[in-house]
Amino acid sequence: FQALTGSRLRASVATHEMAAAFMANGYARVTGRPGILTTIPGPGFTFALTGLAEAWLDSVPMVHIVPAAREVPGREFALQAIDQRAMARPIVKRIIEVKKPDDVESGAFEA
Repeated sequence: FQALTGSRLRASVATHEMAAAFMANGYARVTGRPGILTTIPGPGFTFALTGLAEAWLDSVPMVHIVPAAREVPGREFALQAIDQRAMARPIVKRIIEVKKPDDVESGAFEA
């Protein structure tokens, strides 16, 4: 987040992930440009689903950036490890998976 403060991107911090999703939704509706939000995996991701569903139903362009939960070899249970792809699939146009840092830029352009 600190890197954003020195960039040309305008960032707003929401107090809740659902609020962030609706803020991105409102931004997209007003400007006609995609609203972008980022959350933590697990509970942060699930809190944003309501705003994503609203955008899906109204054809509002949004991009939700969320990391995958940390995978720990040999542990079945990992903090915040839920199947985010399965939860999002019914209410998103596309899921773009980025596996390594060098692919972030191309993934963002693809989105």
